[in-house]
Amino acid sequence: MKIGVLIIGSLYWDDAPHREEWRRERLCWDAQQPVQAPIRYGRRSASRGCSYTMVFSSSLRDNQFGRAIVIPCKSQDIVKEAECLWTAETRDGNNAKRHMSAGWGRVALLEDPDRPMPGKARESWTLRVAREPCYGQLMDSAINEEVAVDQSGFLKIPWPKSENGSAPVVDALLATATNPTLDGRCYPSAQQIANAWRTSKGRIHVDYFCRNRAHGIETFQDAEIKELLCKIIAGVETIDQAVMEVTRGGCYRQERWRLDE
Repeated sequence: MKIGVLIIGSLYWDDAPHREEWRRERLCWDAQQPVQAPIRYGRRSASRGCSYTMVFSSSLRDNQFGRAIVIPCKSQDIVKEAECLWTAETRDGNNAKRHMSAGWGRVALLEDPDRPMPGKARESWTLRVAREPCYGQLMDSAINEEVAVDQSGFLKIPWPKSENGSAPVVDALLATATNPTLDGRCYPSAQQIANAWRTSKGRIHVDYFCRNRAHGIETFQDAEIKELLCKIIAGVETIDQAVMEVTRGGCYRQERWRLDE
């Protein structure tokens, strides 16, 4: 059985040493494939100045799917790769107890419905998940939305496909699902998302949005967020100027992120 990782957000591009090592040692980087997936900006991240990061959202319609990336794993050990994925998700690469979850998120498994997992592999996964108390606490979900991850650690979204309709050449996918930040069980609007990057704490993290787009990771909200980032900052006409202005006084890096493409 071939497994891979469904990647959204900074896990793909962040240059922290433990993440670079994970990508280098665990993934078949040259075999990556962009795919359509139900993703949106929906979680306030304390480590990013309480600005918003990406989440999986099972309530999105097909025409609202964004773009994520699938990369095959070098190993076919589901549990081992899940633990390594969570290590990459930690702030400093410290995962001595080999966890796969925390209160803010968890590693989830998505299987191809046309190629169900072998019984032994499924049993191995569910037994490992049962050792982690966080999976027993359901993640938050919006009104009329199924939770992204069930108590057995399975990701409740459709099997991804590329823009030309082809499916990834793997049998199962691991992904990090984070708990959304909801207000009255509603996701934030594009205006709220853009405003979060305007605060004193959030402004230096607007490169999260920029880098996602620069690396082909996008949501259905991106065009509106881009426009709002310009509108809420007086005197700018392009998204590059908006990014410069929002992060003025912070640690903005001088690369251009090709956001106007």
